[in-house]
Amino acid sequence: VASRLVSMTSSFHSSTTNAMAHRTSGFRWAGDLLRTSPPPRKEWKEAPSSLAGWASLVLRTSDPMEKASLTRTAFLRLEREQEAQYHGERLLMGRETHVERPSRPSRPRLVPMRALPKPADSPLPPNAHVLHNLAHVELNAVDLAWDTVARFASQGMPREFYVDFARVADDESRHLRWCLLRMEELGCSYGDVDAHDGLWESAVSTKDDLLARLAVVPMVQEARGLDAGPRLASRLVGYGDNRSAEVVRQIAEEEKAHVHVGVVWFQFICKQEGIDPKTKWRELVEQHASGMLKGPYEHQARQAAGLPRDWYDRSVPA
Repeated sequence: VASRLVSMTSSFHSSTTNAMAHRTSGFRWAGDLLRTSPPPRKEWKEAPSSLAGWASLVLRTSDPMEKASLTRTAFLRLEREQEAQYHGERLLMGRETHVERPSRPSRPRLVPMRALPKPADSPLPPNAHVLHNLAHVELNAVDLAWDTVARFASQGMPREFYVDFARVADDESRHLRWCLLRMEELGCSYGDVDAHDGLWESAVSTKDDLLARLAVVPMVQEARGLDAGPRLASRLVGYGDNRSAEVVRQIAEEEKAHVHVGVVWFQFICKQEGIDPKTKWRELVEQHASGMLKGPYEHQARQAAGLPRDWYDRSVPA
C-alpha cells in the first residue's frame, strides 16, 4: 500500500514540476525570480548523517536565507540517493531531540493576531505588506515540514513519508526565497512589520499526534493557501505589481502537491488503523483547528490536490 501511495505522490510532484517548467519559461514579469532556487550550502564540515539531523539543524537556524540554503542542501543530498549511479551511504532517518521552537531572527516582533497592523496602517507599501505576510507563512512552512520529519521520526512510517516532507520543505524554502528576493527588490526586508505566531501554535497543538498534524497543517493550513492564492494575486495586480502576482500564483500552484501529500498519508494511516478517514479528519479539525475551516473555497484547486469536498464543505450532502 505504501509503495502505491508513494507512487501517487511522486507522480503528483512530477506533474507539478513539469507544469512549473512550462509556465516559468513564458513569464515576462517574474521568470527570473521563479527560476531561482535557494543555493545549496557549499560545504558543511560536520554534515548530519540522518534526515532527522538535517531537520534539527534547519530548525535551529534563525536566518531565513540560511534556513532556505540548508534545506536545499539537505534535499539535494537526499535526491542524489535516487540516482542510479549513486553508491554512497544513504541518509539514516535518525532520531533527534525535539526542537520545541524553531530559531527565529530578532525581527519581526511576534504579536497577537488582533494586534497586527492592517495594510492601511502598515509601514510598508500594500504590495510589500502582502509579500511580507506571505514570507512569514513560508518561513513557518519550512519549519513545519522539518518538524514533521524530526518529531515523528520514531513513528515508524515508511521512508517515503519522510522523503515527501523533506521535499515539501524544499519547495517551501524556494517559495520563501522568492518572497525575500522580491521584497528586496521593493526596498524592504523580512522583519519590517510585525507578525503573529499562529502557524507555529498548530505545530504545538499537534506535536503528539501525527494524524492531527496531517489533518491540520497540509489539509487545512496549506489548503487555505489554495483558497487565498488567487485573491492575493488579484490584489497585487490591483496594486500594479504584476511581478509579485506571478510569484503568488506559482506558489499557490505548487501548494497543491503539499495538500496532496497530507491527504495521501492521512488516508494511509487511517487504512492501516481501520479508521474512517472523513470522520476522523472532521474530529481532528474540530479539536485543533475549528476556526480555520471557512470559505470561500477554491474547490477546483482542492479537488486537484485530492481533498474531498464532502470532508470540508458542510453544504455538501453526506
